Amino acid sequence: MAGKIFYTTDQPGRWKGKEGGHSPLIKVDKKGGDILIRAATQNGMSKAHYIVKHILLDEQLNYVNEQVFDQAFDMPRSRFELNGFKGRLFIVSMCNLHDNWINWADV
Repeated sequence: MAGKIFYTTDQPGRWKGKEGGHSPLIKVDKKGGDILIRAATQNGMSKAHYIVKHILLDEQLNYVNEQVFDQAFDMPRSRFELNGFKGRLFIVSMCNLHDNWINWADV
């Protein structure tokens, strides 16, 4: 379904050329059993074009958490703290104009 109902860097579908500003970047920091997931979307934030939120999903695509952004004040950056998680996590970056972009990281 990549490139059709959600988009990735490798499969941008109808949004080819928008990958750099929409696909979320993910950084995983581990310290013992504590895990910090940081996500950032390189898109600017304006009244006309902004990132609505980041959604954190587990490897079965179950909802874990989300960070909603205020386009007037926030930059599209998220921090999610997890304890003892192992496996793949997905971050969805939801743009008000260019749909949902997904990326993943293994923890």
